[in-house]
Amino acid sequence: MKLLEIAKRVVAVEYDPRMVQELLKRVQGTPQAHRLTLIQGDFLKTQLPYFDLCVANVPYQISSAIVFKVSFKYLRSGDLATLYTKWF
Repeated sequence: MKLLEIAKRVVAVEYDPRMVQELLKRVQGTPQAHRLTLIQGDFLKTQLPYFDLCVANVPYQISSAIVFKVSFKYLRSGDLATLYTKWF
């Protein structure tokens, strides 16, 4: 929610339909709701708009594919912040 408060526009991609519903419930009725575009689906198969900044919590197993997709196809300015989580 903090990102949505400071960004002009946020495009979020979420695979899990339960998380999509939870996010919609949390943002509904807030002043920032109009700035959120929420896409349910597989990030690697989703057509994205071009953007200037990417902030992501990336699944470790597909991190390389996501970084390459974002870096070479969509990201205009070169700013990329990622968080990788590897579960043992």
